[in-house]
Amino acid sequence: MKKILITYATAGVGHKKAALAIRDALAQKKTDCVIETIDVLDHTNAFFKYSYPTSYLLLINKLIFLWGILYYFFDNRFVHAIAYWPRCLSHITNSIPLIRYVRDFKPDVVISTHFLMPDVCWFLKKRYGMKMQVINVVTDYRAHAFWVSGGVDTYMVAYDRTKRDLVEKWGIPDRAVMVTGIPVEPKFSMAHDRVYFRKRMDIPRDEFVILLLSGGYGVGPLFEALCALNGIGVPLTVMVVCGHNEVLHAKIEAFKKQTAKITVKNFGYVNTVDELMAVADLYIGKAGGISTTEAVVMGLPPVFVRPIPGQESRNADLIRAGHAGVTIRKIAEIGPVVKDLCAHKEKMDVMRKNIESLRKPKASSDIADYALRVEA
Repeated sequence: MKKILITYATAGVGHKKAALAIRDALAQKKTDCVIETIDVLDHTNAFFKYSYPTSYLLLINKLIFLWGILYYFFDNRFVHAIAYWPRCLSHITNSIPLIRYVRDFKPDVVISTHFLMPDVCWFLKKRYGMKMQVINVVTDYRAHAFWVSGGVDTYMVAYDRTKRDLVEKWGIPDRAVMVTGIPVEPKFSMAHDRVYFRKRMDIPRDEFVILLLSGGYGVGPLFEALCALNGIGVPLTVMVVCGHNEVLHAKIEAFKKQTAKITVKNFGYVNTVDELMAVADLYIGKAGGISTTEAVVMGLPPVFVRPIPGQESRNADLIRAGHAGVTIRKIAEIGPVVKDLCAHKEKMDVMRKNIESLRKPKASSDIADYALRVEA
């Protein structure tokens, strides 16, 4: 019986969501394969498990400029040639429990949505002669050097531009890279009754609705964006998803009761982002690979606010180049941009039309199909 291991790392929520989307797609296939899904950090030593996501979140939340410098520094060919083996050594030596786990499970296929696991798989192949197909699912729109690993057999990427990064810059064989799109939960690809969900959420049918979203941790300038929207003098309903950020949620509740001139719907962490996107006219938030892809698959035009230098800015650049979204660098720009889009619905129509060429709603299913047919 075929064994498939799906892995992610909780350095942000996106890697996990992509992994679970593939798991759900496999479940819909009703296969008799043995499928296990794990967070690789649960199988590393205690210090690494704590420091790995903590340092990443510190950089992207508090030391953004430094993160941008490091991101582009390590994406250099010369630097990669020097840093690759120390990186592999760090991943391997801190993952001894993970190595034991994989040796015990003996998967035929490993699907990884984070770049730690492929380095460990390389070691398992070389040291123990394990036979397994390693599929590396790149969850951003450009392929950084971190995604490149000798342990990978097949890369699954978002777009042709992502594939060119791997083939032309990093020398990956063309046949080893498949353009599937980034996997999101199957529910984002399903038809949603916009009128029904608006009625259920008590939102007028013709109201202009904005979804403010900034990932599972609720980071970024959500409150500042809400304040900017409050002052534009246009009737709006703004849905704010604060994620696990309870302080932000409480702050917005106070704003909603005391200051708001617009309709504000305040949410914590939700599992119904697809329904919120179905009723929204515009998505304003971060340019993460998963949240952006969810919006694109739902046909929802995005406005990216101050993308983090590196993967987010590259994601936003690709969407903007396709004339499917807008990037703003200053909070003060939100009001004029939204006011203009409200007044010129034809601009919204153009973005929706261009989004159609970027949609890849079957990514999860296509990756699942490949995993089922590929042989170790």
